[in-house]
Amino acid sequence: MTALARVPSAPASSRGMARADVVHTVRFVASKVAGLALVLLIVSALTFAVFVLLPADPAQLSCGRPCTPQRLEAARGYMGLDRSAWNQYADFLRGIVAGRTFGAGPTAITCDAPCLGYSFRLNESVTTLIVSRLPVTFSIAIGAAVLWFVGGVAAGVVAAIRRGTLTDRFVILGAVTGVSAPGYLVGLLGILLFGFTLDVVRCPGTSRSPRARSAGPGTSCSRGPCWHSCRPPCTRG
Repeated sequence: MTALARVPSAPASSRGMARADVVHTVRFVASKVAGLALVLLIVSALTFAVFVLLPADPAQLSCGRPCTPQRLEAARGYMGLDRSAWNQYADFLRGIVAGRTFGAGPTAITCDAPCLGYSFRLNESVTTLIVSRLPVTFSIAIGAAVLWFVGGVAAGVVAAIRRGTLTDRFVILGAVTGVSAPGYLVGLLGILLFGFTLDVVRCPGTSRSPRARSAGPGTSCSRGPCWHSCRPPCTRG
């Protein structure tokens, strides 16, 4: 009778353990999210402090010519640079949540949330500029990941098959060099080799290769845009 009376308590114990697991998972996720938010806050504060400590004045870019002290002060007030650094950072954080407005009156500029800033040179919010560049960024990241995966697996297989040989050493040397080389250096060398020397891709900021430009205005690069899109993923991969 005692054993039969204890049987119904098993499901209640299982439910209690499941509830405890859910609470533990929620606490774990909440702690990770809070840590992520704290890291983002610290990084944003440090980045903001670096730009504040720089001797450059962003208001001079919007001051116009002649940039008199009165116009410079007006530009600083319009951009919110006449406030203290703490108030500027508070305005930045507030803009992420609720948006912000630059200036007043008919010339005021409204930056909707999440407002990461505003480019007065391009007349666009920083959020819009980032979103517009995301497709290209994703294409480069995905292409680099595919090349890294295929090349890494192939190099690992070759190194494993030819273990201890000269081929293994060359593969390891190439892998270490590729990982250690900075991306900007690899990109510049790629432009020099494939753009100016081999003439297989167009140079940045141009729609034609160097040889096509030297041949005259009526010529153009015969290779399509997909061919030219291979260089950035190769550089990142």
